[in-house]
Amino acid sequence: MKVHPNEILFYYDPNMSVAKKAIAYANSISSKVNMVEYHKEHFTPTIWRQILELLKLEPKQLVNKAHEYYQENLRGKTFGMDDWINILTHRPDIIRAPIAIKGNTAVFVVNPTDIYRLK
Repeated sequence: MKVHPNEILFYYDPNMSVAKKAIAYANSISSKVNMVEYHKEHFTPTIWRQILELLKLEPKQLVNKAHEYYQENLRGKTFGMDDWINILTHRPDIIRAPIAIKGNTAVFVVNPTDIYRLK
């Protein structure tokens, strides 16, 4: 995944309150914040693998377990890495927090101030 070293890629749902605050913080540490909404642009499985590697997280850790889709279709089931990546590719709306990437660093932005870990 190519991201300019000074640019922040911010992948998010605009309805999340944490996203709104984190965007403001992101703009304070970078002059270029490329905002990508979950429902407007979907990442490929290859990009998801790269993001997960940068985050050092398992796909299931990104998921909002209270989301209706999770409750109805995923809860109680066991999935492998490829299955989870496929789920994230096709249902990014179940991601519980924004993802911010700057250079070779990625942050799962659970709290708005998590964005400062990109400095």
